Amino acid sequence: MRLNDPLGWENDMILEEMPAYDESRMRSAIVYDSQENMYMIVTPTNCTIAEFRAAILEKLSDRRLVDGIYLDGDGSSQMQCRYVRLKGDQRQVYQMLTLLQ
Repeated sequence: MRLNDPLGWENDMILEEMPAYDESRMRSAIVYDSQENMYMIVTPTNCTIAEFRAAILEKLSDRRLVDGIYLDGDGSSQMQCRYVRLKGDQRQVYQMLTLLQ
């Protein structure tokens, strides 16, 4: 994600062949901060990668983010936790990531 690189992140994303980066889709990512805390982020609405990245930087600006990775997005973007449940397009999930506190 190159969260601390406001100029080079977009070129790298294109070189790495990020699919559908300019299309409005549901997105998901994991980012981490300087204290080694991890945050899983899943959008409840569609957005481009640029909009998604900007929202992460804005909403988590007080967390001293270091970097992160984009995960598979669109309909497979699902999350279930104590306070939030996002169903994506309700497809069957074959692989999942669990973050424990």
